[in-house]
Amino acid sequence: MGVFDGIKNLFTRSRSRTSFVNLPISLQNAIIGGMTSQLLETPEIKTAINFVAEVFSTIPMYHRRTDSEGNTEYVKRDIDFVLNRYPNVLQTKTQMWITAITQLLVNNNVALYPSRDGERLASIVPLPFFSWQLEERDDGSWVVDFNNGEKRYPVEAVVLLSRFCTLKGGNGKQAITLHQSIMQAIQKRAEQTAINPKIIQAYLKIKQGNIKSDAKEARAKEIVDQLLNTTVGGLPVIDGDAELNTINITPVANDTKLLAEITEIVYNYFGISAKFIQRQFSEAEWQAFITTTIQPMANQVSEELSKKLFTVKELQFGNWIELDVTAKQVATLDAKTNFIKAAIPHGVASANEAREMLGFGRKQNGKGDDFYTTLNMVEETKAAEYQMAKKNGNVKGGNNG
Repeated sequence: MGVFDGIKNLFTRSRSRTSFVNLPISLQNAIIGGMTSQLLETPEIKTAINFVAEVFSTIPMYHRRTDSEGNTEYVKRDIDFVLNRYPNVLQTKTQMWITAITQLLVNNNVALYPSRDGERLASIVPLPFFSWQLEERDDGSWVVDFNNGEKRYPVEAVVLLSRFCTLKGGNGKQAITLHQSIMQAIQKRAEQTAINPKIIQAYLKIKQGNIKSDAKEARAKEIVDQLLNTTVGGLPVIDGDAELNTINITPVANDTKLLAEITEIVYNYFGISAKFIQRQFSEAEWQAFITTTIQPMANQVSEELSKKLFTVKELQFGNWIELDVTAKQVATLDAKTNFIKAAIPHGVASANEAREMLGFGRKQNGKGDDFYTTLNMVEETKAAEYQMAKKNGNVKGGNNG
């Protein structure tokens, strides 16, 4: 069966699981295409986008399965392998997600294609399409139209991520296009000032007064002779008959202030501030960045991957793609240590989760996955019963009960 027959069948047959077609796309174009944009020509914008993308790429991803009683297990099979170890032949997990999030921030959308080998997830790759539109067909199904009809795929066949909730999107003018133009103009002026030696920096003027014209000519000739004289080193002596006026061509303070203000606006557009680029943020500012910038993207990725990788029945049985952003909310070693001290005694985190947060390897053979809690606590519903038993002398043991 040819590729086009496979695409046709996607629209015509009923299926319990999303059917995938191995699309004849250029993986190299998919990877490189998302990184080519005029936005990335401005260092501040490129730095901001790369910062957000690199932070996102470090988020752990899991295939989680939770039963009706709330018992959770993490499945180590094909989905986990592709998401965390081998997304495609040309990229690691970090590289793939940096590419995807960069394209998302540059073009406001990105499409990822999950390829299957039978029932097994084989790879996932960002597609080289930067404009799209959702369209409803006569039979009620939806398709994604990429690049004005260049490619059309069933909406369930691709993972579609978007910064803004619309039925279409693309890489048209960004909201910060004007800001970028102003930044480039200021930087270009500073660059030309620094490298152009022919820019006038000062001028010499013979004073008007009682000096006769022939005397002015003689004075001017004397100054020129001194400039050209190698014996005196080209240093003319200026007396009261002449005055030197300098021209300040250094970028004025207003330029510097305007550039800083516009740069901060650009940083805010991508969910960060200059403090993050300069690595001068506080713990509270880092937590706010994770909560307001990274968490919404992680939620969307989690929901889209789960919806496109699992059938409805599998979702009903508790299968889900989990992105663990909690571990990213603490940045410093002190903050991580304090979190672990509070989390482990209350059964919030296991030893392995704490070890991962600190960058250590997990304990093997399931050791370290258990949860512990202190004996100094009691269920809220049993507190009154416990107090009454203690009053009647029916509680055995030490002071802790």
